[in-house]
Amino acid sequence: MVNWVVNDLSLEGQYSSVSDWLEQFSQLLAIRKKFSGTGHELSCARDLRYRLVSDTTTLSEALHYIENQPLRNLALAWLTKGPFWTSNSEARGINYFHIEDVTNQGLGEAARRRWLGEDARSFSFSGLAQFEVHELDVQSVREESNLEEISKVPNAWLLSSLTNVTPVTVPSRSWEIMIDEAVSKLTYIQISRDQAIQEMSRYPYDKGADKRLFGLLKRLDDIAHARITYGDSSEPVKEWLRVNVMVANADFSSEEPINPAVFTFKDPDTGEYLYCPWHGKVHNPLQYRIHYQWPMPQGQSRLKVLYIGQKITKS
Repeated sequence: MVNWVVNDLSLEGQYSSVSDWLEQFSQLLAIRKKFSGTGHELSCARDLRYRLVSDTTTLSEALHYIENQPLRNLALAWLTKGPFWTSNSEARGINYFHIEDVTNQGLGEAARRRWLGEDARSFSFSGLAQFEVHELDVQSVREESNLEEISKVPNAWLLSSLTNVTPVTVPSRSWEIMIDEAVSKLTYIQISRDQAIQEMSRYPYDKGADKRLFGLLKRLDDIAHARITYGDSSEPVKEWLRVNVMVANADFSSEEPINPAVFTFKDPDTGEYLYCPWHGKVHNPLQYRIHYQWPMPQGQSRLKVLYIGQKITKS
């Protein structure tokens, strides 16, 4: 999948008239529609509609100048309902373009996606020289490292660059494929594969939930690796707990049910039943949970993940 993200900064009121901008934007809408089935996707920020098109007119206001009603409806639907980009929880940090903070803008999102190995690119509106280049250097400071790096984001500003894209093959995806990928790639956690596949197959596959679940499993793999490599009381372990557990609305937490049996799961390797109240949480919009054994017993080399599925009723 190629993710094109609209560069918010490329709208700075540079168009001399609203009609000049509408001509380009109308073509962009048509291209976005043609992206369907090509493996390319164009997304924007929720706040893009507040950017200035001309000196006094915001993007949202400019849309009311579109005389073609179906086209105006298409534009309004995109800018009010999406698709909007949403940051993966694995990629946290601060992003700058020159001295401008773009953490919550399209350029920042494209940079974060590239951290994760995704093919993310920027689309910039024309008219500003600093964005009429093929590559944009985004200064990035990742949350987990505090070290500054440069993320080079491919950039297009000519509509012809989007009309001539090469279709890419997007591999089919399913819960089973996601779980098998986690089993093979995340070597510091031990997933109860058969349980996870059996449970998740009850629900329709959802790409957003897939990314969130895999991201949580990746973070569990990180804490298991840190514990084994540096020790239980090491700074990397403490930092992981601070970021992932000891914050408001943390993605990982523990709770005590009235009946402990509801959070007790069979270890397929030993046949032993383990009480696992610690879990990772996904709301997308179904509520999914990942229950895992914590703390890890001394001498155990992998963190056991014994349940992946929908939220379990506590009573």
